Amino acid sequence: MRRGRWFLGWLIAWGLAGSVLILPSASQAFTISSVDVIVGDQEWCSTSLACMHPIWNLGTGLVINPSERAILTQNQPTTVSATNPFAGPAGQGNFNFDTSEGLISGGTFCGTPNICNTTIRVNGTLVYTNANSVLANFNGDPGGVAHNEANDWIPDTFSGAASCGPGCEFFLGYADNAHTNACLDNGPTPGTGNCIPSDPGGNNFWDGTGGSLPTKFFLGSAVGAAPGCERPGVAPCFDAGAIQFHGVAVPQPSALLLLGGGLMGLAAWGRRWSPASSPPLKTCQTVLPAANSSLDSRGR
Repeated sequence: MRRGRWFLGWLIAWGLAGSVLILPSASQAFTISSVDVIVGDQEWCSTSLACMHPIWNLGTGLVINPSERAILTQNQPTTVSATNPFAGPAGQGNFNFDTSEGLISGGTFCGTPNICNTTIRVNGTLVYTNANSVLANFNGDPGGVAHNEANDWIPDTFSGAASCGPGCEFFLGYADNAHTNACLDNGPTPGTGNCIPSDPGGNNFWDGTGGSLPTKFFLGSAVGAAPGCERPGVAPCFDAGAIQFHGVAVPQPSALLLLGGGLMGLAAWGRRWSPASSPPLKTCQTVLPAANSSLDSRGR
């Protein structure tokens, strides 16, 4: 009997877990209306805000559904396309999101003793702050034409990402095929960098060129020539920080309610059949006849 009740409880628990998995997650889209990035004493933002470098036109907002991606980096094209739904600001200089050069006061590059702090706001909410971020080249930029700043997406898609709101997470990276040293990212194959951010699985989420996977929105473009693009044979090029937004599913409230109610019911069921609440076991007692009550006159 106890084994049967244990099996029933196990069956109920697995049924509840399965119901949560089967119920679809809400397809809650996330709209990116404004972005503001500060590295050192430099500030870059969407054109809906007032800042030093308004470089991204987000128009009525970038809407990303679960599993869709949007990347913001240098020099948004001024022409509209499927991946660039709003025309970028005109008159922008080349490499207009070179975030490792985040200090004008006290020095040009982010590196000792010129330490650059990084903060990011999405839709007006502070979502990131770091004293030593990839956008600042970890405060290790010596300047010059050789030092390469390329770096894969951080946090990576295996260890988790930072949240930018319900239904949204984001990653930071750096694209650099402008400088002459070997690319410091891992690239599509671990150990072989291609100067474009990728995740540890080798997925280059970028603009669809150079073997990369296209994203729903890509607000950026390669620009320039030598000087600027110093790597032999590469022009135009990238020398820029990058932000990757990723839409994620939000659990249905009904699924969470079902799970919570089921767990409460399971707990009540467990209390009902716990040893403390079970009825006492009946004991068998042997009634012995009174002494000598059945002995005959011969003592037998």
